[in-house]
This record gives sequence, C-alpha cells and structure tokens, in this order.
Amino acid sequence: MKSRQLFTDGYNSFWHILFGILSIRFLIIIPIFIIYQLINFYDINLFIDLLEFFIGLFISIIFVFFVSFLR
Repeated sequence: MKSRQLFTDGYNSFWHILFGILSIRFLIIIPIFIIYQLINFYDINLFIDLLEFFIGLFISIIFVFFVSFLR
C-alpha cells in the first residue's frame, strides 16, 4: 500500500496542522502528539501525519519570528 499525499485527509490533516501551530504556545502538545502517533508505529501514514504536524509548528515559528522582527 502507498501512503497518502500531504493535506489530503480532510479534518485529520487540519488537526495535525492546528496542533503543530498551537504547540508553540502549549509545549505539552509536542510529546503528547508524537507519543500518540507512535502508538500505531506500523501505520502507513505515520510519516505524513508527523510531517503535517511539524509543518504547522514550523509555520508558527516563522510567524512568531517575523512578527517579533517587525517590532
């Protein structure tokens, strides 16, 4: 089986990105999300789910640095 493409899982992808964005404010989300994803280690979409989460985290980090740079 082939894993799905990025951002093609509807609300599931939305939640991964949102949790990534919120994790810059609530750091406890990072280990909880990673542990939750690793519970099903053999899931074919594990890498995609983690990548969506870290894309959201990266977006929020870039946004915070950009906003603080403008001040």
